[in-house]
Order: sequence, then C-alpha cells, then structure tokens
Amino acid sequence: MYGVPDDIDVYIDVNGVDELHGYKVESQSLTVGANTPLTELIRILKKVADDNPGGFSYLHRLVSHILLIANVPVRNVSFDFL
Repeated sequence: MYGVPDDIDVYIDVNGVDELHGYKVESQSLTVGANTPLTELIRILKKVADDNPGGFSYLHRLVSHILLIANVPVRNVSFDFL
C-alpha cells in the first residue's frame, strides 16, 4: 500500500469498533468517532445542526467548509487499512 512502511507485519481491522464510527451529542458537545469518513461526518453535522438549532447551528458553516475538501470518493475513504 502507498505510504505504509514495509516493516509492518500486522494490520488491525477496526471496522468492528462502533465507537470509532458513531457519534454522541451532549448538551454542549458533539463527539464523532475517529474512523468516520468525511461524507458521513457531513451527514452527522447536518443532522445535529437541524435537530439542535440553538446550540449547534454553526455546524452548517463547518459543513460548507468540508464540502470544499477533495471530491466525494476521497471524502468517502476511512482509514480502515491502518
């Protein structure tokens, strides 16, 4: 694989770890799993902003910025192979 050192003997598949894909909304915070692809992050941010307009309306601005990053296939990549 490109960019992966040759001296790695073992790869760990983290796709089964729900905490790395999910998200949690609390009164003043949003926590998103580290293995969430950008396309899924966009969906989450829109949903949270729409469901909680008073505290999370700024997320729409963040979505606009993320949409400027790469293209859809690149945004759909999560780092499952590391």
